[in-house]
Amino acid sequence: ALGAWIPKGERVLLLPLQPGVDEVVLHPLSTLLPSDWQPYKRWQDGLSGIARARLTVAMRLHALVAACLLGVPFLGLSYDPKVEGLLGTIAPDQLLPLTATAPALSDALHRLMEEWASHRQARIAEFVAEQRQAARRNFALLCELLNR
Repeated sequence: ALGAWIPKGERVLLLPLQPGVDEVVLHPLSTLLPSDWQPYKRWQDGLSGIARARLTVAMRLHALVAACLLGVPFLGLSYDPKVEGLLGTIAPDQLLPLTATAPALSDALHRLMEEWASHRQARIAEFVAEQRQAARRNFALLCELLNR
C-alpha cells in the first residue's frame, strides 16, 4: 500500500524509535521501498526525522505525539491502548488497526492528505494547544502542592 501511494522519486524515512527492536521490523520495508534510515541516538534525532517528513505513518506513541506537536500529517497503526486512548478521540479516522488491509491503508492515506489543510491540521493544532494548557495547569498544581 505504501509503495503504491509514494510519489515517484520520493523516499521513505525509516525511524527506529526503539533501537534494536524497530530496525528488525523496519528492515523488510527498506528492501521493498526506496528508503533512508534516520539514526536514533537521542530524542532530538527522532524529532528531526519527523519534522522533515511530509507524512508520518507510525505505531509508536511518541512518534505520533511528535507528529502532532510538529504539525506533520500522521496515520497511526494502533496496537497499544495508549495510542488509541490519546488519539482515538481527536483523530479516530487517522488510526488503523494493525490488521488493516492494504486498500484500507491506501484509502486512509489519500483521505488524510486531501483533508489535512482543510480541517484536520487545525483540529490537531487545537488539540495540541489544549494538551499544553492542561500540562501547564497540572504543573502549576504540583508546584502549589510542593510549596505547602
